[in-house]
Amino acid sequence: MHVLDEKPMDVEQMTGSIMQGVAEASSHAGVNPGDAILGASQGIIQGAAETGTDLGTAALQTIEAAREVAAHTDLSEETAVAKAAEGVLLAAEAIGPEVVAEVAESLPEELLVADDREN
Repeated sequence: MHVLDEKPMDVEQMTGSIMQGVAEASSHAGVNPGDAILGASQGIIQGAAETGTDLGTAALQTIEAAREVAAHTDLSEETAVAKAAEGVLLAAEAIGPEVVAEVAESLPEELLVADDREN
């Protein structure tokens, strides 16, 4: 995400590239794709917060990128999206309540309801 400070690249393009790269590298290392999505999602939100990128947009693009990763792995789309939502919310919680509110507001309601059931 820090590259966005230096290059004219949009959040959608960057988020997709980050998610795809982490998923591919992780699969070569034998890491579970769900864990890769979780970690990449956390990193995307952390980086977005550090660079002043719109967190709502970054969260939504992270969810969409997870859908794309699912299409190329053995994960279901539902599982990939749930891992991405978990990652963005965990990162937001580590930053602060204002960030949690901003990220949660951008996520589809069914993801927040699913997250509440798991906790």
